[in-house]
Amino acid sequence: MSAKKSSKSTEVLTGAQDLYDFLYKACDYLRGPVGHESFKDYLTPLLYYKRLSDVLDEEYSAALEESGGDVEYARLPEQHLFVIPEAATGRRSGSAAKTSAPRSSRPSA
Repeated sequence: MSAKKSSKSTEVLTGAQDLYDFLYKACDYLRGPVGHESFKDYLTPLLYYKRLSDVLDEEYSAALEESGGDVEYARLPEQHLFVIPEAATGRRSGSAAKTSAPRSSRPSA
């Protein structure tokens, strides 16, 4: 099975190998001049950070729900296993936007 071109010059993936090849090319593009061997040094910390950030968002949402929307309660350090400083998150949207409180009232150090 091979990738076929549609009329709008986008690839139509017709099999698992096509998908693998397409994703591999995308990784090469994103990786840029960083070699395959050292890319994990960039990616692994990002994956850990993303998971920590997601856990923080989950804890915040749970505390908001538990308190009936009390933002001050949800911001208490006791409601979280750890705190990521808000300035360190660098996010303007994503899972933080799913919470019922504005980003400015999220937990901070």
